[in-house]
Amino acid sequence: KCQIKKNLEKNQEKNLPKPVDESNTSLVKADYQQNKLLKKGIHLMADERLEDAVRVFEQIVRMDPKNVEALLKMGYSKFHLDDYAGALQAYDKVLDIDVANSEAWNLKSLVHYQQKQYAKALDCAEKSIESDPTFGMAWYNKACYLSMLNEVPDSIESLKKSIEIDVKN
Repeated sequence: KCQIKKNLEKNQEKNLPKPVDESNTSLVKADYQQNKLLKKGIHLMADERLEDAVRVFEQIVRMDPKNVEALLKMGYSKFHLDDYAGALQAYDKVLDIDVANSEAWNLKSLVHYQQKQYAKALDCAEKSIESDPTFGMAWYNKACYLSMLNEVPDSIESLKKSIEIDVKN
């Protein structure tokens, strides 16, 4: 009986995963922690606890200053807290990382729109479209900004383009 038990234990040992050397998993653990925090921040946004969400996104950015998703969510949260300077700062950091980030340009356009800076909003929407011509929301926003600048024929064309894109998707 004793021999059978020893053989069984040996076989079980062979099938068990080897202990993880935590010194070699620091990157994995950091990514895991960031993803966990990102989900937490998104849930806080959904619960309209935007100040708390901003703190979570700031925590992520301290761990990884180039975390584009956290920067975008932080900017969006700050925008809805009427912290327009903070939102622009977050979007500019994204654009420093990736100048062709269509979402950052589009969100930046909304800040300028909210501040009634329609020409700046239009410029950002056009950069968003330049980065991703299939981004329907950027075309829609461009249409809105053009209408605010009394450029109605161009506004209608942009609106048509946004509808064409949305119908395809």
